Formats: sequence, C-alpha cells, structure tokens
Amino acid sequence: MLRTCGLVIAVALLMTACGGGGDAMPAPHDLHYALGTGQVGSPYGPYPPTVSGTVTGYSVSPALPAGLTLDPTSGVISGTPVAVSSGTCTVTASNGSGAATAALTLVIQGPLTAVTYSPVTATVGAAFTPLVPTLSGHADSFTVFPPLPAGLTLDPVTGIVSGTPTSARPAFTYSIAASNVYGSSVGAALLLTVDPPPAGTAVPGVFRSDTVIGLGYVSGSHSGLTDKSGAFTYEEGQGITFSVGAVSIGAVPTAKNLLTPVDVAQGTGTSNRVLNVVRFLMMLDQDGNPNDGIQISAAVNAAAASWAPVDFDTADLPTTLGPLIQQASAADGVSHVLPDAATAQAHLPTAFYCTHSGSYYGTFFGTSSTPGTGDYFGTSVFPDGSMNSNASGTLNFDVQTNDAVSPLLDGTFAQSAASPSVSLQGSFADATYLSGTYLADVAGSFQAVADASVAATYKFTGTYTNTPNDLTKSPNSGPVNFWMDDSNQVSGSIYYGLRGTVSGNTFTGTVGYRSHPGGPQGGTFQVSGTYSNTASGITLNGQYSTSDSVITFSTVGCRAN
Repeated sequence: MLRTCGLVIAVALLMTACGGGGDAMPAPHDLHYALGTGQVGSPYGPYPPTVSGTVTGYSVSPALPAGLTLDPTSGVISGTPVAVSSGTCTVTASNGSGAATAALTLVIQGPLTAVTYSPVTATVGAAFTPLVPTLSGHADSFTVFPPLPAGLTLDPVTGIVSGTPTSARPAFTYSIAASNVYGSSVGAALLLTVDPPPAGTAVPGVFRSDTVIGLGYVSGSHSGLTDKSGAFTYEEGQGITFSVGAVSIGAVPTAKNLLTPVDVAQGTGTSNRVLNVVRFLMMLDQDGNPNDGIQISAAVNAAAASWAPVDFDTADLPTTLGPLIQQASAADGVSHVLPDAATAQAHLPTAFYCTHSGSYYGTFFGTSSTPGTGDYFGTSVFPDGSMNSNASGTLNFDVQTNDAVSPLLDGTFAQSAASPSVSLQGSFADATYLSGTYLADVAGSFQAVADASVAATYKFTGTYTNTPNDLTKSPNSGPVNFWMDDSNQVSGSIYYGLRGTVSGNTFTGTVGYRSHPGGPQGGTFQVSGTYSNTASGITLNGQYSTSDSVITFSTVGCRAN
C-alpha cells in the first residue's frame, strides 16, 4: 500500500513539472507580412512573417501563385513566379491552442518591357496636366535626361510629369529611363514643347552686356530700370526699348527673355553701332570697372533725362559724347572715361560667351531615325567661345574647336574635325538651348539644353577625369559645370550634385552618390580644391576619392552677373 501511494505521488509531481497542471499555451496573434510586388521570372522574397506567440505550423488558402511557396515551419513566402496574377489569400499561423490569420494580396506583374509618353505641349505659367506614363510591366524608379524645363518635374517613383513651366522651350526630346528592383529597365522618348505665355502676359527678362544695372526700359504697359541682375519685365508679344534717361540705345520689335547690345542695336558683334552702344554703357559705369558689371547711378539717370538723343552710328563717338561725359562726371562725382573701340570689341564677346557658357546635354538623330533613342550628344561652351562637342551611340566623335562661337555674336557656331571627318553647324535659341545639324558618315540633327544659370554670379565650365584604382581599367572623362553666388556658395554636378564653399583660394565641399542607379542618395564624398580669380582668368579645380577611383576636375570661369 505504501509503494502504491509513493507511485501516485511521483506521477503527480512529474505531471506538475511538465506543465500538465499549469496554464495552456497561448494562441498566436498579430500575424503580418510586408509583401512587395513580384515580377514573372524574377526571385520573389523571401518575405518572413511577424507574429506574436509560439507557432507550430503555417498554412495558406487558396494556394499561392504558381512558383511561390509558403514554408510550413517558418512561414516564409518565396519563390519565382511563373505567371501574371493578382489575388488574395489567407495565411494561418497555429499551435495547439489556436491560430492567427493574415489576409494577403499578392500581385505578380509581367516583366518591364516598355514605357511610353504621349507628345505634349505646355504653356508658360499654366499648370501642366499631369502626364502619366503607359507601362508594360512594373517600374518603381524613373529618371530623365537632360533635366526638364524649369517648373516641371518627373516623379522618381511614379514617372508622372507635372508642374507649371516658367520659361519657354522649343520642342525637345527627353530620354526617360524606367527601371525596377528586379533589374529590368527600358527607355522612352518624351517630346515636350513649352510655348510662351499668352500675349500681354508680364514676363521676366535679362539684359546682358555683363550685368547692366539702372538701364531704363519700356515694354507695353511695363517700364522701369534693370535691377541688380540686369532683369527687366516685358509684355509678351510686345517690343521693348532701352534707354539711359532721354538717350535711347535701341529697341527690339519683339521682346524675349535674353537680350544683348547686339539685339538692341540690331547689328553684329563687329558693327560700329553695336560697339558704340557698348562704349557708351561702359563709360557710364559708376566704378569704372565693367568686368564686375555696369551700374548706372541714380544721379546719372537723373541728369540723362535732359540729354539730347545720340547718333550711335557716328564715326566720332568721343566728340558726340563729350558733353554727356562731362555731365555724367558732374552728376555723381566720378571721372567717367570713354573706352576706345578696341576695348569694347574685346569686352563684348567676353560677356556674350559667358552668358552662353555651360554644359549642354541632349540627343542626336539621323534624318531617318527617331530622337531620344539612346544617342547621346553633349557640348561644353567655354568663356572664350571655344566648344567641345561629343557624341556616343550610333555615331561617335569628340570635337574641340577654338573660336567656335561666331564673333558676329549672332548666336551661331561651327565646329569641324578631320579624323574622323565631322562638321557641325548650329545656333543658340537662348542661353539654355542649342540645336543644329551634323555631317559625318551620315547626316543628321542634334539638340541640347543647358543646366546653366544666368542668375549665377560666376559660371564655371570644364571637364572631369575619373581614374580607376584598378590599373587594368581606363580613365574616363566628361563635362562639368558649376555656379557660384554672391556668398561664394558653389553648386553643380559631377555624376551627382556637388555643393561647397569658396574661402579665399580654397574650395571645400561634398558630392553625393547613390547606392544604386535611380535610388536615393546613399551618402557623400568630401571634395577639396582651389579657386583663383586674377587678371589672367578665373579657375576652380579640385578632386575627391571613392573606394574605386579618384575624380579630378578642372574648370575655367567667368563673371555672369
């Protein structure tokens, strides 16, 4: 009897130790999955669950799309889908006490095979109806080259183009690349035109012979003096007249957003009338140094209200302007001096070239091909009027030409090379757009836009060289351009955005990089360099290092404002 009692007590103790007499195991709860969109033929997942509690098994109903599996032990969903599908299913996580469920929506799309955009025309100042791409397959990253017109943006996730354009631009074909996390990528050509605003609209413009501050203007119902950036307001569709007091320096029948003495005096860069207008403006500069801009003082403007008209076609400008020079000097207490024609002749192209300097990016296409199909064209316009143009794709060339921009300052340019034989003829529509034709093994056209800013105090144009640490790989190079404002803040791009500051003769900054093409910025590299601004020229040079290479850049600059 005692042995039986001992056995009963032992069994009871064993059952208590094993939990037989304790609380039951709690049922799982809060089951969740964070699923992505899948693509046929590409690995999907793995996507593990998150769940609270102990799970002894997982199941799913109805079955997952073909090619995908649910691990019954871990609950991980993975595989390679084989067909397009979209549907819902329920995953159950269970144990002996109960279960938790999660309703899932699984979307499997076909491979990314195409993206298209309809041609579109926008208008300055009018909200742009969002342009949605047509996709065959799934894309989650979009980029555009070159940049869209000011005021318009491309959503990097949806590919939707939207915004309100702020400046007109002729028809231009932009290259848009669409890609997804599965490595698929396709390209599309977007033909976009931005028309000027309706007639009568007030539009900002800039007068550029260097920067001229205090120059009077009248356009339709708008009048005033050019500001510290040389800016004025004109009425769309109307002409504009410029003057200093009562002295008109010329007029343009139809105003536009960038005007120079060549436009206003209606001549060329070598015309006597144009040079006389430039000499007149240089003479009026308050500090006597037109290289930092021309400022016409309020006192001179007041005195000029009673001046007689000037014949700028005269062959004897010193005699014609003699009395006005004396009156200007008396008005503001500055000794105004009239520069000779040679000085004006040297000064005028410098200002024109600086205005149009920068890196222009675009495409080229043969007479029988379609723009924007991967044929790259780029050109760098330097402050001395030289140009370096290159093309890659179905045609390859690299042409460096001194004095490429016409000294007539009519906005035309020409380049040529003997080996390989290629010639280019083109023109600037403004300081942000150029186009033309080429003749090589085949004939065709090119177009390119600049990301240059006429509002910058200084503009820098040059090249970079990327030298790999792996000596078996060859260096590569390309164009760069930077801008610097009145606070010595520098911005621009080398692959990605560059930002920095000039202090004395030292430049320090950073350049961003992306962990993968089309992705978000992954970090920055430190950039160091030198800055020089002397009578012999302006330069900004520097370098930075990555884990794979050393990137150096060299630029020449000019004062734009």
